[in-house]
Amino acid sequence: MAALGALFSDNPSPAQLVLVLAGFAGFVVCYGNALVGPWERITWRQRVPWLVGGAVIATALVIGDRPDWGILFIFLAVVSGARLPEPQSIVAIGLAGTLATGTMLIAGSEGWTALSVGLSAGGIGFLFLLISRLARAYDELRAAQDELAQAAVNEERLRFARDLHDLLGHSLSVISLKAQLAGRLLPDRPADAAVQVRDLENVSREALHEVRAAVAGYARPTLAGELAGARTALEAAGIEPQLDATVDLPQDVEELLAWTIREGTTNVLRHSGASTARIVVAGGPNAAVEIVDDGSGPGGEDDGRGLAGLRERASRLGGSVDAGPLPGGGFRLRVEVPVA
Repeated sequence: MAALGALFSDNPSPAQLVLVLAGFAGFVVCYGNALVGPWERITWRQRVPWLVGGAVIATALVIGDRPDWGILFIFLAVVSGARLPEPQSIVAIGLAGTLATGTMLIAGSEGWTALSVGLSAGGIGFLFLLISRLARAYDELRAAQDELAQAAVNEERLRFARDLHDLLGHSLSVISLKAQLAGRLLPDRPADAAVQVRDLENVSREALHEVRAAVAGYARPTLAGELAGARTALEAAGIEPQLDATVDLPQDVEELLAWTIREGTTNVLRHSGASTARIVVAGGPNAAVEIVDDGSGPGGEDDGRGLAGLRERASRLGGSVDAGPLPGGGFRLRVEVPVA
């Protein structure tokens, strides 16, 4: 540092040398304590006393020894910009530049020299303020990216759990019904029981295929496939199906309505005790699917998860879900979604 070189070149007295070096060491201690640690962990109130101490020592060195010590105020401006939050940092940088200019003028420095040091302190201090601001913005961006990544993982887990619930709930309900029917037919009608067993094999294979497709991310049910599956499942359970669907829909809308048919059919099979079930799919500006049966409607713990999954799917497309008992008996599930 130029000030130290000038000090030794002047052949100072031992007392002066000790005082100046002690003051410089004290400034280094204050500077280090003001600089250490991230700004968000150590409050600006904890740093200010060290900055004030450094400013007092720098002022004493400038006035008591030589104006060259004015460069110390640049270091104080750097700490203020890098470690103090706004607006405290702006005030501290301004004070550092002002003190640098004022003390050097008092010490007999030329005006332009004193002004250049003061402006340098202010300019470098604001540069480090901008760098600190960019660093904080980068940290916030990284934190936001981590949160978004975690949210995406959680959303994918929910999607996968919902798909498995809808896939296996329907398939396992059909398997259970066909197994019960085969058991009843086996003693007196073994040929019919064998037909049900073959159906069991087909349904189980289809369920395995759908689970594998869901794991691979390709499970997209279609209206035609779900209506055919609903007819087969309802007839096997002794429920008369009434199906009406002749519409052409976008893929995302068709997928939602297909999931609705699967969930609604599963609830009819498991809980309603119905004798008839009507499934109607309508197009237009708002596509809709309505499942109405003459039974008691769904109940139990699993139903809330299935309907909640439908509501999540519908909300993503701006649709709505209406489910509840009908006056005079029966239950209705209706999902409506805008095609556009």
